[in-house]
Amino acid sequence: MKRPALALGVPMAALLCLAGCGEEPRGPVTIALGEDACAACRMIVSEAKYAAQTRLRDGRVEVFDDIGCLATRLAAGQDPAASWVADYTTGAWIDARTAHYLRSDTLQSPMAWGLAAFSRPADAEALAAKRGGRLLAFSDLKSLPPPR
Repeated sequence: MKRPALALGVPMAALLCLAGCGEEPRGPVTIALGEDACAACRMIVSEAKYAAQTRLRDGRVEVFDDIGCLATRLAAGQDPAASWVADYTTGAWIDARTAHYLRSDTLQSPMAWGLAAFSRPADAEALAAKRGGRLLAFSDLKSLPPPR
Protein backbone atom coordinates (compact mmCIF):
# COMPACT_ATOMS: atom_id res chain seq x y z
CA MET A 1 0.00 0.00 0.00
CA LYS A 2 2.88 2.39 0.68
CA ARG A 3 4.57 1.59 -2.62
CA PRO A 4 1.91 3.19 -4.93
CA ALA A 5 2.00 6.42 -2.90
CA LEU A 6 5.79 6.50 -3.14
CA ALA A 7 5.66 5.66 -6.84
CA LEU A 8 3.39 8.66 -7.47
CA GLY A 9 5.09 11.00 -5.01
CA VAL A 10 8.60 10.91 -6.51
CA PRO A 11 7.54 11.82 -10.08
CA MET A 12 5.20 14.53 -8.75
CA ALA A 13 8.02 16.07 -6.70
CA ALA A 14 10.29 16.02 -9.74
CA LEU A 15 7.64 17.75 -11.87
CA LEU A 16 7.15 20.45 -9.25
CA CYS A 17 10.91 21.08 -9.12
CA LEU A 18 11.13 21.32 -12.90
CA ALA A 19 8.14 23.67 -13.05
CA GLY A 20 9.83 26.00 -10.55
CA CYS A 21 13.09 26.03 -12.52
CA GLY A 22 11.49 27.85 -15.45
CA GLU A 23 10.15 30.76 -13.37
CA GLU A 24 11.47 34.23 -14.04
CA PRO A 25 13.11 35.92 -11.06
CA ARG A 26 10.91 38.65 -9.62
CA GLY A 27 13.31 40.65 -7.48
CA PRO A 28 16.23 42.92 -8.23
CA VAL A 29 19.34 41.56 -9.92
CA THR A 30 22.93 42.01 -8.82
CA ILE A 31 24.55 44.90 -10.66
CA ALA A 32 28.20 44.48 -11.63
CA LEU A 33 29.69 47.81 -10.56
CA GLY A 34 32.27 49.04 -13.03
CA GLU A 35 30.87 46.75 -15.75
CA ASP A 36 27.13 47.19 -16.28
CA ALA A 37 26.02 50.17 -18.37
CA CYS A 38 23.07 52.43 -17.59
CA ALA A 39 20.07 51.75 -19.83
CA ALA A 40 19.38 55.48 -20.20
CA CYS A 41 22.73 57.29 -20.47
CA ARG A 42 25.03 54.31 -21.24
CA MET A 43 27.54 55.31 -18.52
CA ILE A 44 29.02 52.51 -16.44
CA VAL A 45 27.28 51.99 -13.09
CA SER A 46 29.96 52.93 -10.58
CA GLU A 47 28.29 54.05 -7.35
CA ALA A 48 25.94 51.59 -5.70
CA LYS A 49 24.24 54.17 -3.45
CA TYR A 50 22.78 56.00 -6.48
CA ALA A 51 21.85 52.93 -8.59
CA ALA A 52 18.37 51.89 -9.66
CA GLN A 53 16.80 49.17 -11.77
CA THR A 54 13.50 48.15 -13.31
CA ARG A 55 11.98 44.90 -14.42
CA LEU A 56 9.99 45.53 -17.56
CA ARG A 57 6.71 43.75 -18.20
CA ASP A 58 8.42 41.39 -20.67
CA GLY A 59 10.84 40.27 -17.91
CA ARG A 60 13.91 42.21 -19.06
CA VAL A 61 15.83 44.20 -16.46
CA GLU A 62 17.24 47.68 -17.03
CA VAL A 63 19.86 49.09 -14.68
CA PHE A 64 20.60 52.78 -14.09
CA ASP A 65 23.66 54.56 -12.74
CA ASP A 66 21.59 57.42 -11.29
CA ILE A 67 18.04 57.51 -9.91
CA GLY A 68 17.56 60.46 -12.27
CA CYS A 69 18.05 58.12 -15.23
CA LEU A 70 15.17 56.03 -13.88
CA ALA A 71 13.17 59.28 -13.55
CA THR A 72 13.75 60.09 -17.25
CA ARG A 73 12.38 56.67 -18.22
CA LEU A 74 9.31 57.18 -16.04
CA ALA A 75 8.79 60.66 -17.53
CA ALA A 76 8.94 59.12 -21.01
CA GLY A 77 6.02 56.86 -20.11
CA GLN A 78 7.80 53.66 -19.14
CA ASP A 79 5.55 51.61 -16.84
CA PRO A 80 7.78 48.85 -15.43
CA ALA A 81 6.44 45.82 -13.63
CA ALA A 82 8.73 46.66 -10.69
CA SER A 83 11.45 49.15 -9.80
CA TRP A 84 14.12 49.22 -7.13
CA VAL A 85 16.54 51.81 -5.84
CA ALA A 86 19.54 51.43 -3.59
CA ASP A 87 19.01 52.65 -0.04
CA TYR A 88 21.55 55.48 0.36
CA THR A 89 22.20 54.48 3.98
CA THR A 90 22.41 50.67 3.77
CA GLY A 91 22.93 49.92 0.08
CA ALA A 92 20.07 47.39 0.16
CA TRP A 93 17.62 47.24 -2.74
CA ILE A 94 14.25 48.74 -1.82
CA ASP A 95 10.99 49.08 -3.73
CA ALA A 96 11.20 52.36 -5.62
CA ARG A 97 7.47 52.97 -5.20
CA THR A 98 7.66 53.03 -1.40
CA ALA A 99 11.09 54.68 -1.04
CA HIS A 100 11.56 58.17 0.36
CA TYR A 101 13.71 60.47 -1.78
CA LEU A 102 15.89 63.49 -1.22
CA ARG A 103 16.99 65.76 -4.02
CA SER A 104 19.89 67.99 -3.04
CA ASP A 105 22.46 69.99 -4.97
CA THR A 106 25.01 68.78 -2.42
CA LEU A 107 24.65 65.13 -3.47
CA GLN A 108 27.14 64.28 -6.21
CA SER A 109 25.27 61.54 -8.08
CA PRO A 110 26.75 60.22 -11.35
CA MET A 111 24.51 62.22 -13.70
CA ALA A 112 24.16 65.21 -11.32
CA TRP A 113 20.49 64.59 -10.48
CA GLY A 114 21.36 64.73 -6.75
CA LEU A 115 18.80 62.06 -5.85
CA ALA A 116 19.14 59.64 -2.95
CA ALA A 117 16.62 57.01 -1.83
CA PHE A 118 15.86 55.76 1.67
CA SER A 119 13.70 53.02 3.11
CA ARG A 120 13.06 55.07 6.26
CA PRO A 121 11.66 58.61 6.08
CA ALA A 122 13.72 59.56 9.17
CA ASP A 123 16.95 58.85 7.26
CA ALA A 124 15.85 61.08 4.36
CA GLU A 125 14.83 63.84 6.79
CA ALA A 126 18.13 63.62 8.69
CA LEU A 127 20.20 64.00 5.52
CA ALA A 128 17.94 66.84 4.34
CA ALA A 129 18.52 68.66 7.65
CA LYS A 130 22.27 68.22 7.26
CA ARG A 131 22.68 68.90 3.51
CA GLY A 132 19.54 70.73 2.42
CA GLY A 133 17.28 69.75 -0.43
CA ARG A 134 13.74 68.67 -1.09
CA LEU A 135 11.99 65.50 0.11
CA LEU A 136 10.12 63.63 -2.63
CA ALA A 137 7.91 60.61 -3.23
CA PHE A 138 8.09 58.15 -6.13
CA SER A 139 5.21 59.94 -7.85
CA ASP A 140 7.35 63.11 -7.99
CA LEU A 141 10.15 61.46 -9.99
CA LYS A 142 8.47 61.60 -13.39
CA SER A 143 7.95 65.37 -13.20
CA LEU A 144 11.42 66.38 -12.00
CA PRO A 145 13.28 68.88 -14.14
CA PRO A 146 16.73 67.71 -15.25
CA PRO A 147 19.77 68.99 -13.35
CA ARG A 148 21.12 72.44 -14.19
